[in-house]
Amino acid sequence: MELSEAKYFFWERLKLALSDERQPIPGILEANKVYESVYYREVQRGCRDLKYKLVKDASDRFALDYYLKTDDYSTHKRIEADGNLVELENFEGQFGWPVYDDKAETEKEHQRIREHNQMVYAVLKDKGFEK
Repeated sequence: MELSEAKYFFWERLKLALSDERQPIPGILEANKVYESVYYREVQRGCRDLKYKLVKDASDRFALDYYLKTDDYSTHKRIEADGNLVELENFEGQFGWPVYDDKAETEKEHQRIREHNQMVYAVLKDKGFEK
């Protein structure tokens, strides 16, 4: 797939993956460059912050990695050259952290979540999706 084909292919699939055609997406798409699109939805009074970049996958084919943050959650995914959507590293505990009867077990799980989220932050920062 040529870069010009990839641009249209991934742009269309990103709109489908986001289930929101109103998300502003720039028309230009260069490989390995982070793009950012932020907009506010008046109906939900919420912010959607989208970062994405065209990358080469392990098979040297184009893929599009994206990271979406809203007021409520975040998601980090890849759209592969065949159109498949793949879950990538993402933060845990976004909807609450577990509490167990055993306080030691609770603390152990909370520590695991903190360490996982630090790893996720490092991955997102390395991609240019976090500062």
